[in-house]
Amino acid sequence: MSRQKPPIQSFGNELLTALTEGGRRKIELSLSYRDAVSLRARLYKLRNLMVSDKHPLAEIVAKARIQILWGPRIGLPPVDELVSSKNVSRPRDPGTECRLIISPHDSEFAEALRKAGVQVPDLHNDPLTRERESSRSRIDSILDNYDPEAEKNT
Repeated sequence: MSRQKPPIQSFGNELLTALTEGGRRKIELSLSYRDAVSLRARLYKLRNLMVSDKHPLAEIVAKARIQILWGPRIGLPPVDELVSSKNVSRPRDPGTECRLIISPHDSEFAEALRKAGVQVPDLHNDPLTRERESSRSRIDSILDNYDPEAEKNT
């Protein structure tokens, strides 16, 4: 017997808000490694459900990148790490302070590209992107009118 997937409504509104905001701008949370891993798993599960159910906000949450960083990468002292057989490292102590970062994909390159003089052209007049722009305006309209309480009652 296959296990039924949970409904999107079973996730907290905070998780949906974090994913939609993270698809637009960088969000940083300070958590223990244990809590960061747990939250990341919930965010992944919500995003995957939204995409598979073709939720109106799926296009935005699909743009969110979720990372867990610790030690010198976030300005803290180095910590003891364990490395898995797949060469993935993690802090030895699950209580290690970490940053869970939700941000748009490729946002880490934006400042360097701006400094290099890369200008993002105005795409509103490009006929190849008109459909994408009209899709974005539909998404903005959905976000403006989105009521999580109404969704719970469906």
